[in-house]
Amino acid sequence: DALNVVPHRHWIECMPGAGRRLDARDDHQSELPGKLLLAHDEPRSVAPYIAALLDAGIRVLIYNGDRDMTTNVQGSEQVLDAMKWKGSGGWNNGSFTRGLWLASETKVGGYSKTYKDLEFVVVLNSGHLVPMNVPEAALDLVTRFLNGTSFVDRP
Repeated sequence: DALNVVPHRHWIECMPGAGRRLDARDDHQSELPGKLLLAHDEPRSVAPYIAALLDAGIRVLIYNGDRDMTTNVQGSEQVLDAMKWKGSGGWNNGSFTRGLWLASETKVGGYSKTYKDLEFVVVLNSGHLVPMNVPEAALDLVTRFLNGTSFVDRP
């Protein structure tokens, strides 16, 4: 009753092995889809790609929700602080601009750190899916970036 399963109905397993722990080191060939999914699941830094964009003069926006448990603010900031690019000296020595970003006239959207073509914005009251969590702030975030408008409304 709790599962809303009709009594005497034959149970059909949709995917053999569903629920079995997938392990990329597993030598059994019966779990080929699982092995393919995990075969290239290796963490790689995106910092060299971001640095290359910045060194080519391309503006970059990195943003995090302050409540994101997947990609946290501190981790993103550490990656940006350690990243080697033409502007890394100014990014790290205090030449940057930091301040509050107002997503509307009455609502703080978050805070930002900017130096040359790199914008790092922390979005308040948001998790990993910023547009879903705070859609108005997300729209303002993208609009400002595309228009080249500063994220610092109050230093």
